[in-house]
Amino acid sequence: MKIYVASTVHHAPKWKQLRTDWLQHGLKIISRWIDMPDLNDATATLEDFQRGWEQNFDDIAMANLCVTYTEPEDVLRGALVEIGAMLSWGNPVYLVGHRSDVHGTHGSWQFHKHVMHVKDFDDARDQILARYG
Repeated sequence: MKIYVASTVHHAPKWKQLRTDWLQHGLKIISRWIDMPDLNDATATLEDFQRGWEQNFDDIAMANLCVTYTEPEDVLRGALVEIGAMLSWGNPVYLVGHRSDVHGTHGSWQFHKHVMHVKDFDDARDQILARYG
């Protein structure tokens, strides 16, 4: 099972650890952005951003599903584009973390029929394994 992960960039260390932990269950996190330098750095160039987005969309196209993570103070930007791409192809998105009302942090997209709210990463893993083996 190939998984694309989406969040703010400062959560990359969490995803790297999860990539190692989940691989033993046959769940392969394929998002290359978690290994890239922080593109929020002032030294990032237009070409860096373009190359990053090309890689993201290549990874999304290969993924079976998306797992996204937010904390209450997170403001999703690029992750919303990634989530939207997954949903547009009918792929499921597992939303880990807090749930907000329609006017809260996430807005109405979190109520899409292919978005599953899960309480934590273990719950996400267990639900993915139960559904896809």
